[in-house]
Amino acid sequence: MPKASFASRDAYEPKLGFQEGNFEVVSACTKVFQYPPNKESGEQFPPFLCAMLMMAKTDEQGNRLDDEPQEKILRIEKDLEKMRPGRADSRDDAEPEDLGAELDTEGNTVFCEEGQKINVNSAFIVFTKSLEEKGFKSEILGAGFLPDLVGTKGHGKTEKGTKRSIGGRDVEPAYFIVDRLLVRPYEKSASGKKPMGKAGARETAAAAVATPAKAGKPNGSAGAAAPPVTAASDDADAVATALLVELSSELAGETREAKKLFAMAYSRLVKDKARDKKLDKPVSDLLKDEDWLAVKAAELELYQIEDGVFTFAAAA
Repeated sequence: MPKASFASRDAYEPKLGFQEGNFEVVSACTKVFQYPPNKESGEQFPPFLCAMLMMAKTDEQGNRLDDEPQEKILRIEKDLEKMRPGRADSRDDAEPEDLGAELDTEGNTVFCEEGQKINVNSAFIVFTKSLEEKGFKSEILGAGFLPDLVGTKGHGKTEKGTKRSIGGRDVEPAYFIVDRLLVRPYEKSASGKKPMGKAGARETAAAAVATPAKAGKPNGSAGAAAPPVTAASDDADAVATALLVELSSELAGETREAKKLFAMAYSRLVKDKARDKKLDKPVSDLLKDEDWLAVKAAELELYQIEDGVFTFAAAA
């Protein structure tokens, strides 16, 4: 048998996942997960349902660092007869597909048996509760759609919970919580949210439409380039364009009647407290203008309009 090195560089470092620091959630899924056997006793706990988040380290401003993203395993339910990974078509899909309980199965939501709820003391609910306390919308979390967490930025830490008896042993659980929330992903466009004021509107729309886009790939794949918004462009045009880009990303693969889409866009506009309110009327007029919408459809290649119905390009 070889000797053990006493040098710190050769020491074994347990993989505990992301523990503390500034982060960005770069992917999120539900998964049937099982920890490896204990090296000393050989004991292995059974598989369970978890939320698996991949978290990239950032600086205090949310800029990604060069470190490799780390996984964070947050237990949801130990009994796979009650809950399993599910696959939903969108946030609004209330009837997800049951993907089964096979080890390493991944989904984008939780499939629950009738009447089941996630335990309030589960690691995942403790995590989401900390998000709510920092301003993350409960309505978004209530939809139970893991992709809604992607893009979240903030600072997290691990803290001890209240001791309780588990399996005849007193256990002091450790929970990962968010103690500072920097970015709520549902509040930003695919290019990053900017204030819907004058300068901010130009900047948001310019960033959103300057990237070449192709129908069927709204996140900006190869295709015909749309002309960027310049400083001389009309402010209302920039704001309205930014709203269309943001909604196109969220509604990828879906359809909406023109009236409903206008209501969504206008509601989002007026909720932005940093906007220039003088632009409300001209932006509203543009969003109702069929000719302007048709021009933007050709420029952005993110949606098509036919008989008053918008069809958004599917996500890549």
